[in-house]
Amino acid sequence: MKKVPPFIPGSARPRRAVVQALSIVIALLWVSSLQASAIDESGPQWRFLTQDTPYSIRYYEEEPAADVSQGLLRVWTKTIPTAEGNPQIREIKSLWELDCGQGAFRNLKTVIVYRDGSSEETATPREWTKVQPGVWVGRLAEIFCRKEPVAREKNDS
Repeated sequence: MKKVPPFIPGSARPRRAVVQALSIVIALLWVSSLQASAIDESGPQWRFLTQDTPYSIRYYEEEPAADVSQGLLRVWTKTIPTAEGNPQIREIKSLWELDCGQGAFRNLKTVIVYRDGSSEETATPREWTKVQPGVWVGRLAEIFCRKEPVAREKNDS
């Protein structure tokens, strides 16, 4: 029977295992902090939508604005890029319009907030695009187009 040598401080094998374990713990803490920072208790309630591994985590506003007269929903999304995805951007908030009857969507407004505190905004409505299953906007349509919209005033800010 082969005798296992005792642990020797400074040996590579135990150190590598400890580093791997600490790396996993740090990664889990980082992901949970991203999810916690995406929820602002005083403002809109954000719910997890999807993770574009490893580049970004996407959330949606829980209560969309509805234009019941035209059958349209307006939904804000928030994208939190990872360092691998885009290290300069802190978050991207986008206002989307969903036409559940036509199965289409378009972007109305996007606000990009950079890590240095600067931001830029585009508010030019895009062309309508058909919702494709299997992509994140398809998931957003699945969530909101199956239930009755919550009627409230539209808020474009």
